[in-house]
Parts: sequence; C-alpha cells; structure tokens
Amino acid sequence: MKSLIVVLAMMVAAPTFAKDGPASEASVRKMMELSKVRSLLDSVWDQMDTSMNTAVKSALNGQTMSPEQQRLFDDSREKMVAILREELSWDKIEPIFVDVYSKTFTQKEIDGISKFYQSKVGQAMVAKLPQVMQATSTALMSRLQAIIPRMQAMQQQLVADMKASAAAK
Repeated sequence: MKSLIVVLAMMVAAPTFAKDGPASEASVRKMMELSKVRSLLDSVWDQMDTSMNTAVKSALNGQTMSPEQQRLFDDSREKMVAILREELSWDKIEPIFVDVYSKTFTQKEIDGISKFYQSKVGQAMVAKLPQVMQATSTALMSRLQAIIPRMQAMQQQLVADMKASAAAK
C-alpha cells in the first residue's frame, strides 16, 4: 500500500519536476518567436552598417575620401557585411541560441518568459527594444568618438616605443 502511495505521489509530482528541468527546444523556439529575436537581430545589421560608416568618418578626422576611395570603402564594407550576414544568418545561429537558452533556463523559466512576452508589457518591450538598442548604440558611439583620439595617441606612442626599442638593440 505504501508503495502504491509513493508511486501515485511520484506520478502526480512528475509533471511539476519535469517542468523545472531543462527547457525543451520547442519551448525555447516559441519563446524566441514571441520575443522576435530574429527581427531584432535583423535590425542589428542596419545599425552595424551605420556604425561602420560613423567609425570610418571619425577615423578620417574630417578628411574626405576621393570618389575612388569612397568606392573602395563601400565595396569593402558591403563585402564585410555580406560575410557577417552569411556566417551569422538566422539559420546558422538559431541552433546556438536554442542550445544556450536550453542549457541556461529551466522549462519553468522559459514558460514564464514566454508568458511575459505574451503580455501587453512584454509586447511593448518587444516593440520598443529596437528603439532602445538604436538610442543606446548612438549614445555609445558618441562616447567612443570621444575616446578615439586618446586611443589613437596611445597606439601611436606604442608604435614609437616599439621602433625605439628595436633601434636600441
């Protein structure tokens, strides 16, 4: 009789324990769909392209590129972005996301996250996150532009120090 009670208790508790185990691939995929991870990553490509342009303009210190230099730069940037888009395409990185999320979150946590993304507040977050990322990126780029001259000076000093060290030998 005690064995029967233990077995029945385990059967009743099993779904609860299973729910707290590793997250299933299907539930992780559903959560990623609800959070629109794929479209968020797609928006990153445009931001990255803009950031690359801004970084190059900053590195030029006000100098303008000749039409030929601009063409070379544009061709190079397009090729780099194409490589990144190919190698980091959703088809190639989705399995990585699924694996990481499945190993990091329990089923119960993924279910809770999915429930959040189905709520009005979660949907507002999904809708506004690209704006947050864009504004953050812009703010960080301005901070980076402020330190670029310092970093360039350090780099120039390092090159000079290395040349001096090599000449002293």
